[in-house]
Formats: sequence, structure tokens, C-alpha cells
Amino acid sequence: MIAITVSLSAGFFGFCYFYPLLTVTGHRMMVCDKDVDIDFATLLDTTADVNLFRQPLQDYSEALLSRLPELSSVTCRIDLAGKVVCRGERKLPIALICLPETYGISSRCELLPFRQCGDVEALPLVTGIKIEKVESYAPVPSPKLKEALRFCKLLHNRYPELCSAISQIDFESSDAPVLILRNSETRIIIGCGDLDEKLSCLNLILDRLKNAPAGEFDMQYGRSIVARDLT
Repeated sequence: MIAITVSLSAGFFGFCYFYPLLTVTGHRMMVCDKDVDIDFATLLDTTADVNLFRQPLQDYSEALLSRLPELSSVTCRIDLAGKVVCRGERKLPIALICLPETYGISSRCELLPFRQCGDVEALPLVTGIKIEKVESYAPVPSPKLKEALRFCKLLHNRYPELCSAISQIDFESSDAPVLILRNSETRIIIGCGDLDEKLSCLNLILDRLKNAPAGEFDMQYGRSIVARDLT
């Protein structure tokens, strides 16, 4: 009995796959829950099969990612009404950079147009890095920017409160990046060494540094922090 049921089910699904018993009722593209006008008829090199069970969902996703480079991911599915629905998510910046025009920096080291970055109020601004060729949505082959991105990722992922308290990260000196606190002119020279340990320490004493009379704090000397009055 079970074998007969399995055979009938397999036969039914095989019939549905090879013959358009059920057809696609339409296509829909959404980005961040907002509808986007996409001509699905010209999206793929070949005309998509009208059979509901033979929709090239993965091909749709890859084609949409190629056509819309501002998206970080696209997932496609078939809804209960028989419509192909694709949802995309925009690439988001984890920091800003001044080149001198301002761009966002994605976690993949891509430059994002500022107008597409959304709310960037809490993001730090990276300065002191020069890039010869600026191309939106393309990974930047700059070792110095990659090092800056590694620093920003560490801040963003492990010390979000500290990250939101920093307005600028200056990489003019690659040996000693300088942090500038938000709503103040306090400078913090990070220096080389274990960045995670330095940022962990800085995260613990951040409130005290904000109220300290010194204008600069130097963390280049091991566990010691040298305070300087810049006036």
C-alpha cells in the first residue's frame, strides 16, 4: 500500500514538473519590504518556464544580485497565490570614509554611495586613507583600507557602545590610528599591539576619559595610558 502511494505521489509530482498544470501568476521584487519595478522577462538569458514547479529561483536570485549591486542578498520563493516573490536586502555600512567625498564602507570592503547608506549618525568616519580609483559597490584592493575595516569590524561587533562614542578614526599614521570622541575634541592614540585588549580597556574607562581634563590619551606604551594637555 505504501509503495503504491509513493508511486502515485511521484507520478503526480513528475506530471506537475513536466507539464504546466499550475502556472506562475506573476512576479514581485521587494527590497527592504518595498516593491521595486523589475522586468523579470528580461532578467534571465532564456525565457523562464511558465510551469510553477520549474521556476529557476536560484537563477533569479543570482541575476538580481548582478543587476542590483547595492543588494547584499536576494531570496526567491513561490507564494500561495503562485507568484514568484523575491526579497532583497541592501548592503549596509559599518563605517563612513572621506575620499574626500563621503562613502559608506560595507563589511566586504565595498564603497557604498552616501545617499544609499540610510541612518549613519552612529557610524565613525574613517580619514587619512587615499584611494586612487573609487568605484561604488566594488571591493577596494587597498591594504590600508582593509586594515581600517578590520579595526572597524572589531569595534562594531564587540564594542558597539564604544563604536557609537567615536566620531572619527584617523589612519594617517598606520602605526598609530587616532580616535576622536563624539561631541568632544578628545584624541586617543591607539598604537600597535593587541587591538582587542586595547579596545577592551578603552571600553571600560570610556566614561572617565570623557570627563578627564586632558585633551589626548596615548595607548602606545603597553598597559600605560599617557595623558596630555593639548592647550
